[in-house]
Amino acid sequence: MKYQGHLKEVTYKNRISILSSFYTFCVQEGHLEQSPIKKRWIPRCPKALPKYIEKNEVAKVRQQTERTSLRNQAIVEFLLTSGCRIGEVHQLNIKDIDLENRIARVVGKGKKIRDVHFSDKCAVLIERYLDSRVKKPLSPLFTRLGNESRLSIAGYQKFLSDIGKRAGLSTSLHPHRFRHTFATELLAKGAELSFISDELGHKDMGTTQIYARLPNYVIISQYRKFMG
Repeated sequence: MKYQGHLKEVTYKNRISILSSFYTFCVQEGHLEQSPIKKRWIPRCPKALPKYIEKNEVAKVRQQTERTSLRNQAIVEFLLTSGCRIGEVHQLNIKDIDLENRIARVVGKGKKIRDVHFSDKCAVLIERYLDSRVKKPLSPLFTRLGNESRLSIAGYQKFLSDIGKRAGLSTSLHPHRFRHTFATELLAKGAELSFISDELGHKDMGTTQIYARLPNYVIISQYRKFMG
């Protein structure tokens, strides 16, 4: 099959996959003996590099967040310094937080429990935020403003997107970018991939290898930005 050069690889791959599914169906129904689609025709599209937040953009996000609420400040700092998935943050209860040791116990993929760490600044913000609430161990860590109901994942996404727009970021601000930023910063500071993998809660360290694909100039640039 002739490759249509005006198409993006992903689009081309999707079209071939659709055709392959159709011909597989025809074979199963007895209309064809075999599919005319060859596996070699399906391109291997490289995985996209992680989209992290630049240091100057992080500063803008923090600045904008400071104009909102203590809850939002605590969430942003927690996402930046823990590397948690938004689903993990969403499930956190007050009892899962150890402010003295700056550790949170989260439930990751496959219901795997792990301890994550967060910064001293984050601990201070969470403590101040909790001081303004009626604290019960089984209460959600982060709640909707004005009541004690758990903040929904859509709620996280909306307020982060709004902050990103007000900060003037070039691309949309979604929760997973904080996770990428956390991992990229650790890599820039010289952390081993095995350590980053543990912190992110990756079951297979191969998943963490995507960060190793960052070009050297990106890693060096990140190191200089964060370390001087």
